[in-house]
Amino acid sequence: MELSSLSDNQNGALSQKAIERILPHMKNGIPYSEACLEAGYHHSKKDFTKLEKLPYYGAILENHCLGRKNDYTNEEEQYGKISNATVHVALNQIRHLINEIIDLYGKPFDISIEYSRDLNASTSERLKMSDDRDKNEQENQQIIKELTSKTGIDRNWNKRDIQKYKIWKQMGIPKGGSAFDRECPFTGKKISVSDLLNGNEFQIEHLIPFSRSLDDSLDNKVIAYTTANRYKANRTPYEAFGESKDGYNWSEIQKRAKKLSYEKQWRFSKDAMAKFEEQQGPIARSLIDTRYITKILQEYLLPIVADDGMKSVQSIVGKLTAMIRKSWGLNFYKDKDSDDYRAFHNHHAIDALIASVVNRGNIEKTAHDLKNVSLSVRDEFKDELYKFKDEKTTSEEKKDLHKRIKNFILEREESIVASHIPLPDTINITDIIKRIKKINISHKPKLKDINDAKSTVGKLHEDTAYGLKRFKDENSLIGVFSCQGEETEASIIDYIPMFYSQTDKNKYYDAFKNWFIINGKSRSTIANSKDDKEIKKCLNDAEQKSIQALREASRKAFKWFVGGGNFCVEIYQINPQNKINSLPTNDQGQWKSEIISNYNATIRKSRNEDISYWKYKYPNAKRIMNLKRNDMLIATFSRNQAFSDTFPKGIQDYVREMFEEISTRETVDVLFRVKKINTSGQIALTPHNIAKEKADTKSWQATVSSMQKYNAKKVNVSPKGRINYAK
Repeated sequence: MELSSLSDNQNGALSQKAIERILPHMKNGIPYSEACLEAGYHHSKKDFTKLEKLPYYGAILENHCLGRKNDYTNEEEQYGKISNATVHVALNQIRHLINEIIDLYGKPFDISIEYSRDLNASTSERLKMSDDRDKNEQENQQIIKELTSKTGIDRNWNKRDIQKYKIWKQMGIPKGGSAFDRECPFTGKKISVSDLLNGNEFQIEHLIPFSRSLDDSLDNKVIAYTTANRYKANRTPYEAFGESKDGYNWSEIQKRAKKLSYEKQWRFSKDAMAKFEEQQGPIARSLIDTRYITKILQEYLLPIVADDGMKSVQSIVGKLTAMIRKSWGLNFYKDKDSDDYRAFHNHHAIDALIASVVNRGNIEKTAHDLKNVSLSVRDEFKDELYKFKDEKTTSEEKKDLHKRIKNFILEREESIVASHIPLPDTINITDIIKRIKKINISHKPKLKDINDAKSTVGKLHEDTAYGLKRFKDENSLIGVFSCQGEETEASIIDYIPMFYSQTDKNKYYDAFKNWFIINGKSRSTIANSKDDKEIKKCLNDAEQKSIQALREASRKAFKWFVGGGNFCVEIYQINPQNKINSLPTNDQGQWKSEIISNYNATIRKSRNEDISYWKYKYPNAKRIMNLKRNDMLIATFSRNQAFSDTFPKGIQDYVREMFEEISTRETVDVLFRVKKINTSGQIALTPHNIAKEKADTKSWQATVSSMQKYNAKKVNVSPKGRINYAK
């Protein structure tokens, strides 16, 4: 059935006809979105069929977005945004990628998406999942009988009715009360079965908002009075009701929460969100984000598909693409130190190729047969499965049985995939491998806006406070710092001072700037020259005065902190004709760098200064590039350099392999991303397609002099992999 749009008019209001068709369904307790479907409408679908480019995702996914503003200045304020930061960034990146592809090739007629699912579970987990599905189906059938019996209504109870009843049964019963005295935890209103199912007075509410947690489990749900549900909005129970405002009593809410299961109770705590994130862990959260992105991505991409069909965007399970990849012999991208296929970003291109060429009818048939593999295990090992629970079974016997079941599943899965999804005749594996290795990987730069007064550019300093006890000697900036009785020697330049007065703070940073401008200049002039010695003495005297001034200003600081991270590195070139008092210097034409910490970038901006001080030190120097994390650059290596003993060890094998593949070339251009910027002056550069490495074993610990030697240039890489040299 083709669904009509409810939002054809500009303000999105419903017509009288639409209201008359939708309201009867809502009066039966069906949510607005489902009532629209029952009435033959789509609650949020708009007529986007004539779009030639993807708009900002909020224009299509308005029902998923929060934070709209009436007085807006940009698209994000106009439509709001999805509160999950990972999803927000991913959708914006997808928009750039899709629109670039459209510019090159036109609108797509079909889109395939790979998504994560639980087919990756272990043998025992999959058997348990099969049991859970069976139990859930049996429970649903029992609930349908109970609903019909308790209400006296024989109707087709939908999935939402069943879920509401499940959650209602999970909710606590007041002391001395009956099963029909369950109550809304926020208001205390009693909830009968009749109230639950015959109206819209009570709704399912996520305790920790779904938009923030993506937790759709029953443990995260209660039945709540509609008014309280709306009031709670996108907040945890404590965030919404903790201050007992607007007629809600937090003390009474806490009492009612104690009647719930522990899994629901802790979600009423003050730190519920932090507890949830701690329990989930980064990997689990990443998987949840991936599944949510996939779900709404289908809705976002539909309007740009040329045929505008509801099935023009298909999804394929990630586990299935892995099986196909193995069956087709495309598991070639392996790191020799690890068999982890995901050590290189290029694997995404292989998975995309599979998703794009596989027939969707074959996908459905294969997925169906794969789901039944766990059932075949029960038949094949029906006389042995009892051993897992039998105390007489030894651990070795259990291990052997587990191994045989695992091998049986793998063989059955491989057989299913090979028979249903054979390698297409149009695919040449050798050609595919060559093409995939040539793909340029695009990395999203770590954009930090130093001009944004509402946020910081990053962590400014660590938490531990130190005291400056003394200086190591009279003429250096090496201080002896103490913390809880332990002493540490370090340059005060590497620490961040805190002052009681703004005057003392300004004196310190004035002294710091003066020291930075003069520091090291005495070592840049030509040696063994009579005039040079005089110049060096003058410069050295000026430097010593700047050190003493900086030492004196630092004594006013009452505590010190280690810096919290680096904002960027500025790379500049000394003028090839650089002179001091008419004498050429030793560093003429050399590249140098200034590492700018998050704190220094912030403090200099607050002082209305340029965040880079090298311009004050060398007014005639030329800026080469500014680098932040994930910025990208290209370096050029010759064959002789790559096979010399002095070549950077981390990338030696990587570059030599490139020469072996293109034996006719005497130079190669290698694309890198900035992995990190060290305070010592080194910049960790990782080849663009390496996703995983132990420590920095595959990275080039580059100095600016080595970057100059290999002609490094900053580039921009589009989402599709097109390279443009940065200006």
